[in-house]
Amino acid sequence: MAELLGRFRSYHNVPIFNVEIYQEGTVAPATVAMFQEARRLPVGGKP
Repeated sequence: MAELLGRFRSYHNVPIFNVEIYQEGTVAPATVAMFQEARRLPVGGKP
């Protein structure tokens, strides 16, 4: 994840994530985990 976000940053691009939202409006647990992981990374996408 850090490498991916770092590449987006180096090209001045905004990453686009495929977010799975269920019919009742809840977000898939895997999606929540992915964003929690990304949030723990320092700015710049490097661990």
